[in-house]
Amino acid sequence: ERLIIGEAGGGKHSLAGWQILDEDENVYTFPQATLYENGQIVLNSKAGVDNPLELFWGLPQPVWESGEMISLVDASGQEQASFQVP
Repeated sequence: ERLIIGEAGGGKHSLAGWQILDEDENVYTFPQATLYENGQIVLNSKAGVDNPLELFWGLPQPVWESGEMISLVDASGQEQASFQVP
């Protein structure tokens, strides 16, 4: 599974230290990564090698269930976005 994180117009953002949190207390912390204006980064739950456009969590199985809420939290702990898994 994958989560696509996009920037809709506000410059570029360092995602270092940002986190993806879910209702089951799963946490992914972003390494040094930059999200550019009108760009996107894909977070894959499976294993792989990180690159500038795709990051890999390294989990052995899918992590999210239908109806679950996922939050994107910045390095200071402020929620920046949330999404309900369809």
